[in-house]
Amino acid sequence: MARSPESTARSAPVSRDAGRQRFAARDAPRNRAPQFGSTGRLNTIRLKLQFPQDVSIADGYDGTAPVIEMGSWTLDDIPWNEFDPSRIDPELVPIVKAASMVERNAEDYRRYLNGVFQDDPRMRSAVDRWAKEEVQHGRALGRWAALADPEFDFDRRFERFKRNFRLPLDADRSVRGSRTGELVARCMVETGTNSFYTALADAADEPVLATICRRIADDEYAHYHLFFRNMCRYLDREGLNRLQRLRVALGRIAETEDDELASAYWAANADGEPYDRRVNAAAYARSALKFYRPRHIARSVEMIFDAVGFDPDRAPGRLTVRAVRAFVWFRSRLMPRIAVARIAVARFARTGRHHAGQRA
Repeated sequence: MARSPESTARSAPVSRDAGRQRFAARDAPRNRAPQFGSTGRLNTIRLKLQFPQDVSIADGYDGTAPVIEMGSWTLDDIPWNEFDPSRIDPELVPIVKAASMVERNAEDYRRYLNGVFQDDPRMRSAVDRWAKEEVQHGRALGRWAALADPEFDFDRRFERFKRNFRLPLDADRSVRGSRTGELVARCMVETGTNSFYTALADAADEPVLATICRRIADDEYAHYHLFFRNMCRYLDREGLNRLQRLRVALGRIAETEDDELASAYWAANADGEPYDRRVNAAAYARSALKFYRPRHIARSVEMIFDAVGFDPDRAPGRLTVRAVRAFVWFRSRLMPRIAVARIAVARFARTGRHHAGQRA
């Protein structure tokens, strides 16, 4: 659904107690619940991901601020023996299948990002580790999907996805116009995946899926932090202002309507239906957005504002939360009806062409 080199090598993880204190001090006035939908390592930690008070952009960001460690779990840490088919929500299965495709495809993103950061060996090393974790996410989700639906062939479906969706693998510069822009875009992706898996973890009654999604949500938040630190480092070199970062962020968010998620949903779930981007994008939105709750949206907006450089606690941040909630309602309630209408029209058109061919 993917980080400054020095920070990856030298930084120390945030202590849990220090994180609790920062979170409590900041959120106590409004009694915001310290939840991030994670396993406990991050759900009580609210690290304000802005520049350290003693470090300015003009001075350069050397990556020595506290960081959150990326995950260290493996598939063997998942309690597969606790899988309970009687507690599966059938509405979760299609989006888990689709998510497994996107996560597994991280190897292509690794190749792309290593091309963009070709002269930054520590960044490339961090990207390699990130990609390894993302691939593991895909395998965990695919394994669960196969338990939920024994007819689901993960490898065959993934190959179908790869044939339908391709990245610019040989690029030697970012499609965002700068490395800072690329890292802003990656922060947007990790924001989306963190909120997505948090929402799924909160919605899942099946214990194995809930565990997987909580672990992935933890990882995605750590990935966001990794890309954020690198963005800070490159800001000093490239000088993207807030409006330029906002433009990149909005552009990347808009790309959730592009082929990747639609292709993943189609490849993972469709049988015999030709690929239609708009129909499958709407079907994915219908399946995924219904599980979002206000707290998930508020956290996403907060992370987006942090990456762009705006204060999420001021009026624009609160207005944005309301706007995003309205958008999610629109996408999850109205768009499904539009998708059904499009499917009906497409089928009618194919039937008409078929009959016309027979008469000819």
